[in-house]
Amino acid sequence: MTPAAIKRDWGASAALGLGIVLFFAMDQRYTLGGPAVTRAEGVVLVAIFALSVAATAFGSTKQTRAILIVGGLFFAVSTAIALLRITGMAIYEPAKIDAVRLLKTALFIWICNVVAFSVIYDLLGEGQFQFSKRAGDENVPANFADYLFVSFTTATAFSPTDTPPLTTRARMLMMAESSVSLLTIVVAAARALNML
Repeated sequence: MTPAAIKRDWGASAALGLGIVLFFAMDQRYTLGGPAVTRAEGVVLVAIFALSVAATAFGSTKQTRAILIVGGLFFAVSTAIALLRITGMAIYEPAKIDAVRLLKTALFIWICNVVAFSVIYDLLGEGQFQFSKRAGDENVPANFADYLFVSFTTATAFSPTDTPPLTTRARMLMMAESSVSLLTIVVAAARALNML
């Protein structure tokens, strides 16, 4: 395993760890199902994170990638489900919405969206994106922080900014991330701020 690959794997594991911290820190948010479903999701997330750390420390790159793919997809699906839930509530059950809880949920969704897609972009690899030239050494491979930046700017600016996608797969993923972010801001955050 190359040093660059180790860095990317640790970065992705750390991002999943951050997502788990947010999952438990923002317990007063809208979720799909009751407390039992939320606890089950938390157990799955902790298990994926523990496996990713163990695989990064002791396993092969292939094992680590497989676990991180599962983790990234789980976060992406959980984020999408939470977004669909609050969008439905905002449209069909506006009287039942608590503004502070909705704002917490919107923040959780937005951050988890950035985390999930940074892990996914990292696993796709450099061939999917055209990174700006680095000062000093143009041959330095991209690390997880580069993919985190791509994910953050895509979720914030709804565009690739200085790192354009090179493949259709990367374009579709960036479009999906921008859509989740846009819906979160327009539907959830705006509705919550309007209620406060």
